[in-house]
Amino acid sequence: MDEDYEKALNKVLKIRDERQKIYGDSWKSDIITNYYQLKNKFERIKIMIETLQTNHYESLIDQFIDLTNYSLFCLALILKEK
Repeated sequence: MDEDYEKALNKVLKIRDERQKIYGDSWKSDIITNYYQLKNKFERIKIMIETLQTNHYESLIDQFIDLTNYSLFCLALILKEK
């Protein structure tokens, strides 16, 4: 595996583990909720890139990590249904 890709993946997994301690498996509720979160993340990323602005609590990196995790949540739920 490419070293940079593996580093990014490990960061995503680390954040997932930290958030699971806080939120548990709430992502398993339904795919629509996760889709809504994906849509919000895309919108935030779009705004941050277009305006070149970040906020004090979430960086562009944070947005992409969340986007990756919500995408994986959706994938896991879809695969479970098959």
